[in-house]
Amino acid sequence: NIPFEDFTVDNIYISHVIEHLENKYVENFLEESFRVLKKGSVLRIACPDAKFLYNVSKFSNSYWEWRKDWFESRGLNWNKIKKEDCFIRELSTPKLSCYENHVTNFIKDSSSIFEDDYQTIITFLKKDLYFRFNNPGDHINCWDFKQLYELGSKVGFKHIIESKYRGSVSSIMQSQYFDQTCPNMSLYVDMVK
Repeated sequence: NIPFEDFTVDNIYISHVIEHLENKYVENFLEESFRVLKKGSVLRIACPDAKFLYNVSKFSNSYWEWRKDWFESRGLNWNKIKKEDCFIRELSTPKLSCYENHVTNFIKDSSSIFEDDYQTIITFLKKDLYFRFNNPGDHINCWDFKQLYELGSKVGFKHIIESKYRGSVSSIMQSQYFDQTCPNMSLYVDMVK
């Protein structure tokens, strides 16, 4: 639980956290945020944008060049890494075959992942994953605006908008101190109580 009284918090900002947690903890966090926020206050969420990453990974392009260091720092040959591997790394790290801490039901051949539709892929990538204390940096969950909109609506947020980099409806969260983690792949969502 968030250690604040009801209706006492002006803004909440969470950046690149919910992709590391199971749905039940994310829903609890949204419920707690709604409880402690003042009326008209904002919860801002930044996380990898699953829908964008899916769309940018379905065809040949150089988008994923920015992830080269992550693979090479693990002794992997970047020339053997496919865009599908980069996609899996961001949305379902433990299922990536070349990841040293992959789970037993990892994806042996990533090249066919885009043969299914978006929702089928997302459901598959999330299936059977949970937070592992020895691998806290693993992405075990994936989110898009539709999913966050539905969850925020269920909790009771009045306005839920897909935002932009440093484009929060809260002027405080428009400053340079926010939205610093991977803006090139981030989804920004503002939920207003």
